[in-house]
Amino acid sequence: MTFITLLLCLALERFLHRGNFLARFNWFEEYVSKINDMTKNKTWAQQYFIPLILVVLPIVIPVAVIYFLSAAFIQGLLAFLIGAVVLFYCLGPINIFDTKQIHQPIFWQANEALFAVIFWMALLGPIAALVYRLVERSAHIHASYPALGKSAQQVRALLDWLPVRLFSILFALAGNFVQTSQFCFDYLLRDVSFNRELIEKSGRIALGLDETAEFTNENYGSALKLIDRDLILFLIIVFAVTLGVLL
Repeated sequence: MTFITLLLCLALERFLHRGNFLARFNWFEEYVSKINDMTKNKTWAQQYFIPLILVVLPIVIPVAVIYFLSAAFIQGLLAFLIGAVVLFYCLGPINIFDTKQIHQPIFWQANEALFAVIFWMALLGPIAALVYRLVERSAHIHASYPALGKSAQQVRALLDWLPVRLFSILFALAGNFVQTSQFCFDYLLRDVSFNRELIEKSGRIALGLDETAEFTNENYGSALKLIDRDLILFLIIVFAVTLGVLL
């Protein structure tokens, strides 16, 4: 079911150009504001990861309860549908395949919009994908809510560590293998502060570009094709693992 869910949602996001679907999260900052208003005078609520927990859990818990209870209905079909809706909703926030605009940090944005979400979906299910997206959205509003933003950025960096390395290695398989793999292995065990640098530079090296090259109209299309190949390789891996489990 995981493979089918990933394939379905990625196809819808890709071909229906709904990469901006996360615009529906425009309610999120208002929601955070209400949580902040209720807790801003409580010292304990501003400590450590408490602000992030207070934002994430009220959304994740009811969705998780509905999802896991639905597994008992129609032989799990309802859970499949709910999981697909959750995953599709979490894809975004931008349509990286929109060639009208060149995104210089394209591979980092691909991780934010697609890679990390589908990685956690494949590993732990749609609830994990939802947690990632809520943490990522919380990290984006750090200027307005410093305590929340700080904890969210720390957690997001940890959540990005694995998918960034996996998809950087897949760049090697989808592009310039020797140079990209050598670069990736040099960065493989570095800490979370190198996440963005790793995926951006490895993507450029896979295309045969200088690791700090700027994208232009001439090579931007190649970057998007590399992302597509990465997604295909990831789906093949998920399919192979799923088939192995079934057999």
